[in-house]
This record gives sequence, structure tokens and C-alpha cells, in this order.
Amino acid sequence: MTLDSETHFYELLQVYRMTPEQLAKYNYPHPHPTDPDRAVFFGDAGRHYSTSNDPVLQCNRCPKTFSLTEEGAYLNPEECVYHRGRLRYDMAGVLPSGIRFSGLTEEDMVGVDTTLADVQAALLERFSAETLLLGHSLDSDFRALRLIHTNVVDTCVVFPHNRGFPYKRALRHIVKQYLDKSIQDGEDGHNSQEDAAACMELMLWKVRQGLNEDVL
Repeated sequence: MTLDSETHFYELLQVYRMTPEQLAKYNYPHPHPTDPDRAVFFGDAGRHYSTSNDPVLQCNRCPKTFSLTEEGAYLNPEECVYHRGRLRYDMAGVLPSGIRFSGLTEEDMVGVDTTLADVQAALLERFSAETLLLGHSLDSDFRALRLIHTNVVDTCVVFPHNRGFPYKRALRHIVKQYLDKSIQDGEDGHNSQEDAAACMELMLWKVRQGLNEDVL
């Protein structure tokens, strides 16, 4: 069998849609039963760290070890790659928060008056409740955007960590293993278009693998 069209691809993706149980397990926001302006979470919305009194902890997401001061500050930003990123250059020992993940700098935000409500409205003009959204760890995006959407394919679920939940594989590692490509290795932080395209390529690969197995 072959992948005939976008419609065919959409139909084949349905098998990878997250179930209600998976959405709850991976802490996707759910509608509040009585208050339409609130969301309900069934998991831990924070970062997952192993419980230990030792100053050297293991991150349940990388899973690398990292060290904290008594005040909870990171001793070495490079230790926990998943959360802290790799230090790209020295800015008097300080890298502005979020740059390594978003690629945005303080200068980029000068003069910007776009609100969260503006962003939500723009997104909701582009998709509806029936739209299938595909991405990596979209629960984090939905929490940041304060959006509730249950029609989702999440590559962190399709390509799970070998240690099981709650561990998650980094997108760049999945892409390297299955597509033999390198992403997120530039000096300007994450590129959301690159990440989105990588997720789409991964699912195209996954669907085609399924078609080939059906033929065999």
C-alpha cells in the first residue's frame, strides 16, 4: 500500500490519536466540569524530579543528573540538558532565561504588545475542535497558551522512552534515530517551524512503516 493523499494520511493518523486515558496521564488540560474559564489537570503539571535529599538529583525527563543549591538554584546549567539546554556562549556567566528554548531575545520583544488573548484568537481562527494537532509534548504548549484541545497526536507518546512513563525522549533524539537528521543544533535556540516539520516527518515515516508491515 502507498500513502495516496493528505486525506489518506489524516485517516491513517487516527490510530495514533491520544485516548482520553493518555490525555489525562500526560497531564493535558481538560475542561472544568462547572467553570468554562478553568481547566482541570489529572497529573503533575510541574517538572518531574526524583525524590531525594541528596543535592545531586536525577531528572525524570532527560534522565540526567543535576545539582541544586539549598535555595533550589542550578549549579551547572549544562547538567540537565532537557530542561536547561546546552550553554551556547558565555554572557558574563548568565544566559537570559528561555533563549535557548524559544530563540527569542529581549530585543525581539521590544515594542510587542500582543496579548495571550490575541494569540489564542489567531490560533482558533486556524483550527477547530475537529482539527488533529500533531506535535511533541503539546501538553506544555497547551498549558502555556491556556488552550484545551483533545484531538492530538503527540510524538512523545508515539515514540516512548525506553524507561516508560513519565520519562520522555527529546525530539532531537527521536529524529536522529529514525530519520538520521539533526535538529535543534543551531545557535539561535529552538526553531518552532523546524520542530513542527520534524514531527510531521516522523509521523509520515511511522505511517509508511505501518503500511509496509501491512503489505508484508
